[in-house]
Amino acid sequence: MRLGLLASVDRHIDAFFLRMIDQWKSQGVEVSIATGDAAPESDRFRVPHLGRRPGFESFGALRELRRWRSEHDVVLTNTAVASALVRMARSDTPVVYFAHGLHWNKPAGLRTLSWRLIERALLKRTAGVIVLNDEDESWVRQRYRGPIRRLAYGVGLDVSRFSRREPISDPVLRLVWMGEFSARKRPLHAVLLAARLKESGLPFHLEMWGRGALHAEVATAVREASLDSEVTLAGYGDARDAIGSAHALVHTATWEGLPRTILEASAVGRPTFGYDVKGVRGAPATITVPDGDHAAMAEVIASSWSAGALQHPPSNLPSRSDLDDRHAADHVLDLLREVVTSGEHVRG
Repeated sequence: MRLGLLASVDRHIDAFFLRMIDQWKSQGVEVSIATGDAAPESDRFRVPHLGRRPGFESFGALRELRRWRSEHDVVLTNTAVASALVRMARSDTPVVYFAHGLHWNKPAGLRTLSWRLIERALLKRTAGVIVLNDEDESWVRQRYRGPIRRLAYGVGLDVSRFSRREPISDPVLRLVWMGEFSARKRPLHAVLLAARLKESGLPFHLEMWGRGALHAEVATAVREASLDSEVTLAGYGDARDAIGSAHALVHTATWEGLPRTILEASAVGRPTFGYDVKGVRGAPATITVPDGDHAAMAEVIASSWSAGALQHPPSNLPSRSDLDDRHAADHVLDLLREVVTSGEHVRG
């Protein structure tokens, strides 16, 4: 089977698919990769005019995507812009859409109407769909009759890199936040959470890992709230050590597909405190509070700490075999083979 793997940018492939690709190749699959920013010296195909954000110039990618798509038995597409364009590029090659997270949380909002209309129309040109959470699965099943796969633990992890660790022994509560400093990830909510914990008198320390457009704003908020001793902006680092050195992970995004950081925390043996939003709701070993209620999150964290719950591993950790990305790779490959062999798939 000749598989074309498509994403808007290289970083997405590198973050989620390298071990999956190795697993597929070991089973005889020929894999070629296309992105919008592939380096000229790499073995990946660079799609002109393809990027993370849509624009009028994006339609310039259609011709090359049509040609590239026709060279494969099946295409597995990821990320919103690339996935929309490749299904617009008409070809007899079936396209399977890996929806890491449909781009909305509350579908009633007008701000997401355009994406919902586009996705609904493009389902007619989709040969299979992979989803990661209950809400996305429900939305797709109500509108689509083709094959659907739900990956309970997303793309999984290289579990050999995330060994289970015993809870740390420390009289100070240690929390970690990880992600892009962006509007959707809401890092400022972590600062608000820290301020509430400080008001409660609980000894704690919060490490915030990552970078992004809001980094300077977060740094200012930390300083203005006099949290310099309690909050550290740590930049980039090793997720294993960061999570393993904490009692729990804090998650504040507006919505997710299925957060990789929560899977990493589960593999290490740490619980997550997050908001009750798509992709976090129902995630493994995760305690949720109403969306945006950082005061409630602070209260739940303080209560868990005082009860001694964070000095013990969570009781609802998933098995390491379920978290293994090779497990996810096999499920994806099963769907791709079904689409190729069925002869009934939708063609764009």
